[in-house]
Amino acid sequence: MTGRAKRFLKRLKRERWSTRPVVVFDTVMRLPEDERQRERMAKWTENGAAPRMRALAEKRGLSPYPDMLRVEVTGIRGPLAPGSLSRSKEFARSVITSIGAPPGV
Repeated sequence: MTGRAKRFLKRLKRERWSTRPVVVFDTVMRLPEDERQRERMAKWTENGAAPRMRALAEKRGLSPYPDMLRVEVTGIRGPLAPGSLSRSKEFARSVITSIGAPPGV
């Protein structure tokens, strides 16, 4: 989790956001095809930013959305891996469908 993401979550007002879902997501490096290499990378991908952001949100009394989006990137800072943009759009649609669109959207 970046310092910026951590500060953002800490600045959310509990009074305003405790009843509204906070959706968390992160990017992860694309996993290699080789099972052995995948296992070695597990510590970097399984314990990424999204699970830690969710835990921080819960600790602060916020209401994290039940699902997290983990988007694969091909390099350390991107670009998005093939199919990641469409997965992201589908995730956004499912969130909006389940909680309703915010006013003005």
